[in-house]
Amino acid sequence: MTDSPGTQVPNVYAGILGAGSEEFHRRDQELAHALLTAVPSASLVAHHTRAFVLSAAEACVRQHGMTQILDLGAGRPTARNVHDVAHAADPAVNICYVDHSRAAVAALAEQGPTDSDGTVSYLVADISDPDTVLRSPAVRETIDLTRPAAVLLGAVIPYITNADVPDMLKRYTDALAPGSILVLSHGTYDFDRPKVRRMQEVYESFGIPSHMRGENELRALMDHAGVTVLPPGIVATNQWRPEGTVEADASEACMYGLWGRTG
Repeated sequence: MTDSPGTQVPNVYAGILGAGSEEFHRRDQELAHALLTAVPSASLVAHHTRAFVLSAAEACVRQHGMTQILDLGAGRPTARNVHDVAHAADPAVNICYVDHSRAAVAALAEQGPTDSDGTVSYLVADISDPDTVLRSPAVRETIDLTRPAAVLLGAVIPYITNADVPDMLKRYTDALAPGSILVLSHGTYDFDRPKVRRMQEVYESFGIPSHMRGENELRALMDHAGVTVLPPGIVATNQWRPEGTVEADASEACMYGLWGRTG
């Protein structure tokens, strides 16, 4: 199975954030180099995106009592990963990492936790096919869908072009128990269109199309999926905090971050 466009972008972010070269495909290295050459501040975008996902994952456990996390389009591991922050809050949290890239999943498994009480599983699958993901033994044996779970979608939705995204997202949320939490980050033109467009052009030159969305589009996407956006709302990833927003230059992030409750 080859890597899909939806997993290559998190892989590139991981490389920018310090994934070892031996774990990083040459094509991803080339893409990362081209991206940083065209838009040097892309490193800040990657940093803020990753920090948001980890902060939200930790808050799902600490503030909302989530004991199971489904990380969709997880990408390659970085210095700190979802299991690190989740198990620091509660060592018994169950986590299932899903990615279309066999190499990414293998790297996640190699760097997975060794001393936690929770179960951590790994699945190679295309997240644009919710039925296959949700029916897989890796998910079924790790995530109890009759109980609330946190679902993470970090910077992957813009790069899914082989599926009806609103329908795909709704199929996931329909399968979740009421009270589950959806965490999502998404690229946007709202803060710095020229910079985002330059980044898109680099990805497109490597055969990776994308679709950016504005705040109103993301709110409509959440409404369609039956997700109630929680405070601090739909804000730039570098402004997002679980307890409220902070002042920061949104053009450094070029991404929205949000979390919301199902049911």
